[in-house]
Amino acid sequence: MSEAEVLWSQIHAAFKAHQIQRIDQTPQMAMDRIAAKCIGLSFNPDKCDVNEVMLSLDDLKQLKRYHKEANPKRDGDAIVVLVHDGYQFVIDGNKRVNKWVNDEDATPRRALIVKVKK
Repeated sequence: MSEAEVLWSQIHAAFKAHQIQRIDQTPQMAMDRIAAKCIGLSFNPDKCDVNEVMLSLDDLKQLKRYHKEANPKRDGDAIVVLVHDGYQFVIDGNKRVNKWVNDEDATPRRALIVKVKK
């Protein structure tokens, strides 16, 4: 299994929690639904590259987040970030990022970065 396939499987595992019964038949469908809601585009392994990075607290503060809730149900998993039009959008992990930023937690955080292939 390639590194990209491993990272995509981790992204899909993260989106299992976002699946809506009878709407999202797969984790990819849940990711597409959320991405479409956030920025109006679909991101999938055929169209996108994915890589893993560590983000600092300053990096986390620069991410676009869609709500202010900061009560995550999990803490240690990688967040998923879509890169589009020069912006980085958190599509999985908003509550975790909000908590880490609010707490000024300087622990480096793992992120899976998804962007359209050039």
